[in-house]
Order: sequence, then structure tokens, then C-alpha cells
Amino acid sequence: MCVRTTGNAVVLADCDEERGKESEKKLNERFGESRAIFVKTDVSNIDEFENAFNETIKHYDHVDILINNAGILDDSIWEREISVNLNGNIHGLILGMEKFLKTYRQSEEAVIVNISSVCGIECYGFLPVYCSIKLAIIGMTR
Repeated sequence: MCVRTTGNAVVLADCDEERGKESEKKLNERFGESRAIFVKTDVSNIDEFENAFNETIKHYDHVDILINNAGILDDSIWEREISVNLNGNIHGLILGMEKFLKTYRQSEEAVIVNISSVCGIECYGFLPVYCSIKLAIIGMTR
């Protein structure tokens, strides 16, 4: 993991506070104290997203890599899946890229990684919403 070999730090921004804090604890136990922080974040909320970036700058002074990886796979309640994936995946992706590129990118080596899914390439009829959102991520990234 790059945390160990390069001395980098990780900021976990997620809406799941329990799992986020658990992940923060495990990373710090493995790689050293203050190598990871968790910031409770709804990536579809511009204020919370801004707070995640501000906390990152406060703790680590800069952002080198932004990894966008949001979304849910739950077509049992398709209205919620549409709302969460459009707001979290698409809106959050755009917010993250905008903030990172305009404000936080510190060097030419800084990168954005937008994570999609094989579902964005190969559509599955039983996952129409999820596949559509993942295809949109691929399209925006290209």
C-alpha cells in the first residue's frame, strides 16, 4: 500500500460513520498514527464535500490524489437508487473534480481517479440504474 511505502496519508470521506471510523483505526494501527483520518461526508452535499477537502488541508496541507468512488447497488428501491447514485456518483464526481482542479491541485503530478464498474461497459438488464450511472462516469472521465 502506498501509505506504508511513501509516507502518504489517506482521508476517508464517506457517509457511513461506523465503517469509516473502523477503517481509520485499522489504517492507523497498521501504518502509524495520523496516517488516516475519517471525515463523515455526503458527497452529494456541497458543504460536506467542501468540509472534507478543508479537513484534508488542515491535517495534511495538500491533496495529491482524489479518488471518486461513490454509489449504491440496491435496485429493490429504485427511486432511492436513482437519487443516491445521481447525487452521490454524478454530482459528487463533478463537485470533487471541480474543487480539486480549481483549488486543491498542488502539482502537475496530482491525479483524479474516477472509479466506475464493469456495469458501465456491459449493461445488465436487471441493473438499469446502476449501469447507466456507471456508464455516465466513464463518459465524463473520457
